Amino acid sequence: MTNAISRVLQSIDGVTDYLTRYIDASFHYESKLAEFVKNESKLSGPPKESAIAAAVEAWNAAAATDSYSQLSKRTVRVLCCVSAIASTETFLNVLKLQSDEISPRMVRDLLGVYFGMWTERNQLHHFEVVLSSILRFYQGRSVLMQRWKENANKLLGDEAPFYLAEHLMLELSTVKSFFEDLQLPRQHAKFSNAVLVNVADLLVARLKGQQRPDLELWTYFQEQLLELSTFHKNQLANILAKLILLVDRNRKLPDWEPIFVYVRDYVLRSPDLGDPRIETVKWGTFDEAARQAFISWLAEEDISLFFELIIQNDPHQRKPYWLRYAEAANNSMLVVGQTDQGIHKAALKDFSAQGRTFGKGYGIPSSAFILDFGRIAIVEFSEVNNACYVYNRSDLPDLFKTSAAGWKDLRALKDKVKAIHVQSHHRNWRDALDAFMLTHGVKPVD
Repeated sequence: MTNAISRVLQSIDGVTDYLTRYIDASFHYESKLAEFVKNESKLSGPPKESAIAAAVEAWNAAAATDSYSQLSKRTVRVLCCVSAIASTETFLNVLKLQSDEISPRMVRDLLGVYFGMWTERNQLHHFEVVLSSILRFYQGRSVLMQRWKENANKLLGDEAPFYLAEHLMLELSTVKSFFEDLQLPRQHAKFSNAVLVNVADLLVARLKGQQRPDLELWTYFQEQLLELSTFHKNQLANILAKLILLVDRNRKLPDWEPIFVYVRDYVLRSPDLGDPRIETVKWGTFDEAARQAFISWLAEEDISLFFELIIQNDPHQRKPYWLRYAEAANNSMLVVGQTDQGIHKAALKDFSAQGRTFGKGYGIPSSAFILDFGRIAIVEFSEVNNACYVYNRSDLPDLFKTSAAGWKDLRALKDKVKAIHVQSHHRNWRDALDAFMLTHGVKPVD
């Protein structure tokens, strides 16, 4: 009995010793693997300028004698970061001959060249084929190469920006963090912008139809796309056009108000856009529906400012009446008379600092606002007992013209001879003016 127990104990000791050695070996392996990954992630930086100059000289010498096969492995490695050479079919063919010697650093540098040339799509087909082949057939132990291989559809090809955008949207992460995570430290604006254009489209699609906008999505849109990105002005214009149309559909909803205010102010402060009523050239190629929607926002703001700041007391309820027509306006202008300029100097200064515009009126002791509906235009004045004047737009070619300093003669806007209709604000003035406007194809957007 004692011998049997002794043999069992010995067996247990043997199993325990085996398990201990196995666990120790596992920890050792994992430690070595972690150390390997850590060390591999520390890829050396780009070659020194002297090394690049020497490599380019060697390349030119080889080109003169058609002796590319004589190039050293080090020269080929250094040339992987030289765009003018690395992107050529000749170099890529040389690279194929040394395919067994391609290192993660070389692939990283080649990807850098590729991203830097992203907009030159017609020159990148052969480059893409070679890079795809390098990653697809890689069988080594490099963790970085394996990760690049797994993410090849997000790095290479026409659809790469879309696939990467989808990936970023899953966690609302950034292009920068993606590149850093893959040990591709240089963020290339051309490729990144292409990705972010796709991100913007996906964000607009996700925000569409939300009565209560997803604030996490909107914060990402605002912080990562509008405030940090370096879009080309045409890319930014396309993104803003989609955003304006999205906001315009929802801006009457209370939860969309902060987004509406942000987008309006962002566009007005943008050096590439500004006020479309003034910066007509900058807005020349902008989406027309978005441009018109934005002008209606400004018309609504002009009306509100006129009645809330300039007049303050609105016994005839003209403000709600004209707000119904704001969306139908092609253009608008607030003209502040000299007296009101003095009274509201501080408020108007703040208004201008926010990118807003207004004319400075003279000639009569009044202020006015103008709404242009294409065929006709109306002028309302601030002083009591002033009627609303309606003109054929063609009769006032200089309607929105001011002097270089922004001055406008208000007497020209109070011309009973030129006016096709003068509407006093009697008891039934709204119905009468609605009927007249309708005869000229203008109706309110209720």
